[in-house]
Amino acid sequence: MLRRPLAILTAALLAATGLAATPPSPAAAVGGTPVSPDAAMYPRAVRLAHSGTANGRLLLTTTGFPPGGPVGAISESTDGGVTYRRVGTVADTAARAGLCCTTLFELPRQLGALPAGTLLWAGSIGQDGGGTRRMSLRVWHSGDLGRSWTYLSTAVESANSGGLWEPEFAVDASGRLVLHFADESQPGHSQLLARVLTTDGRQWGQRTWTVTGTAAGHRPGMPSVRRLPGGSYLMAYEVCGYGGQFDCAVRHRTSPDGWNWGDPADLGPLARTADGRYLVATPTLAVAASGRVLLVAQQIRNADGSTAAVNGVALLTANPALDGWNVLPAPLGVPAAATGVCPHYSPTLVPLDGNGLAQVTTEPGTDGVCRAHAAAALLPPAVAQTGALSAVGGTCVDAAAGGDADGEAVQLWTCNTAAVQRWTWRPDGSLTVNGRCLDVPGAATGNGTPLQIWSCNQLPNQQWLRRPDGTLVHPRSGRCLDSPGGATGNGTRLQLWDCNGSPAQRVIPAALTPPLRPGDSVSLRATTPGQADRRLRHQDRLAVIAPIGSGSPLADRRDATLIVRPGLADPSCVSFEAAGLPGEYLRHAGYRVRLAPDDGSALLRADATFCPVPVGLGEVALRSHNFPDRRLRHYASAVHIAVPGGGQPFDAPAGFTEDSTWAVDPGLA
Repeated sequence: MLRRPLAILTAALLAATGLAATPPSPAAAVGGTPVSPDAAMYPRAVRLAHSGTANGRLLLTTTGFPPGGPVGAISESTDGGVTYRRVGTVADTAARAGLCCTTLFELPRQLGALPAGTLLWAGSIGQDGGGTRRMSLRVWHSGDLGRSWTYLSTAVESANSGGLWEPEFAVDASGRLVLHFADESQPGHSQLLARVLTTDGRQWGQRTWTVTGTAAGHRPGMPSVRRLPGGSYLMAYEVCGYGGQFDCAVRHRTSPDGWNWGDPADLGPLARTADGRYLVATPTLAVAASGRVLLVAQQIRNADGSTAAVNGVALLTANPALDGWNVLPAPLGVPAAATGVCPHYSPTLVPLDGNGLAQVTTEPGTDGVCRAHAAAALLPPAVAQTGALSAVGGTCVDAAAGGDADGEAVQLWTCNTAAVQRWTWRPDGSLTVNGRCLDVPGAATGNGTPLQIWSCNQLPNQQWLRRPDGTLVHPRSGRCLDSPGGATGNGTRLQLWDCNGSPAQRVIPAALTPPLRPGDSVSLRATTPGQADRRLRHQDRLAVIAPIGSGSPLADRRDATLIVRPGLADPSCVSFEAAGLPGEYLRHAGYRVRLAPDDGSALLRADATFCPVPVGLGEVALRSHNFPDRRLRHYASAVHIAVPGGGQPFDAPAGFTEDSTWAVDPGLA
């Protein structure tokens, strides 16, 4: 499917007419904020993790079309992907012959003379050169957070007029930089996926084929590569030219080391749910901090090839074993997504701390100009969690009239322990009470739509996401759960309304069931602002917190993984066994938390028992069993049992609640 030249031509023509400077239209992607008023295509974003004090910022490239010729437009977000501002430009003079498919990457380690934290940018250059064109993939680098850019190298050049598209960087297990791309220049193949590597960013090796397919007309393209928590690598890609309902369907394959990808003729399995729904066209991958694999594409179709109800407003997720794909609501929706060069074309996902996820996608306005839009949200818990939903004025979200029939109102009421206030947040993004789901009647999307409960149906009218500001957004409409006028009276009917971040729209889940079950493999992650990338681990047998994620070395991930056991001193509480050291448990001694073998003594068993105190969805505080006024707390990176005002430095009241609240994520090893 020859879509890229058309995409660039369309955007270039719009920019030339001056339409690209008009304000974003109301027809923008639902629930998102415009990145800028300018025409933009093919977004790619990264979250800085190797750039010192800039860590946590998001950097975005889009392909832009100002009057002087196409450029890589570099923007930055300092609020977790909600808004962006322009900070730089990659203005390659060679791009005057055409620019497509730009990408962005942060080096996680030194490469030749390039230090860790260097930003790399690459784009497809030269597609507008006509029959004599010779396309190339050119690489630029930045050492100042994307403010200025310098040409680095040309990774690949075409020997004929065939195209080179969609560059994608990755670092393999040996520390080499790999560039994946789609190649139209090989005889006997309409298009294939290839890769080259470098050890210094300047000298690149020969092309190696990754996916060729079994027929000359197969067109594998749009490679996206991420490292999985276990150290292997995952690639997602489309295969166009296949024909039938699976034309351009998204497939995937794995590699043990990021370089060896198996038989190139093997097209790989479809990314498909148990009920047969599958993704089509322009995929991108992400791996959340919790280890969940996230995969988004332009379209979602049903098993029979028809457009799915969740098309354009959802993504697929799987655990790192890839033993099943499931549907999740996406932070940003384009409900009308269909084959075309702009609507939801090659959206990008960026994991944030914990369950946070940022997204950028594109959508044409009513003026026809393609623009980028951004949003961020918190993913539903990986394991269903039940609790109250506290709302404006200290009230709770409640199902009216006993909540035992379809159509009953969703309202505010004085908080109590009744079943109509016990909401279960499910991994698919639905919220249930008494077995029914929080529902938008008739799939309406307008302001003022009253909310109800209804039999669960897995449709977009019953999918919800929390945003970092505490609001509860309905992705299908892009509007938030709202109390009209901020009312707090019993019986106030809740509605949909434009999201505004006011107290009338903030909903705080209060977990009633701790997310710790014996036998679970878990990782305890700090929730203190600015430290949410740090996990409890053992180091020299002492418990500390340290930055550890899905891409960390296996030994570090294993040290940050714990097995939940029934409490050694009280089975209603829990103990934590080190995943990599069977028989060794977290215990406190002299208030310091450390590893120790179970010697059978009553003292050790009491010291190694902690009682979970629910704090929020997926979060707990851990109370010491034999010092019940003390909780597990990190302080200056060390982990203690502490009590506010207890006399020790680690008992300092400041920050105590944040430092003693732990997010429970799946184990990392």
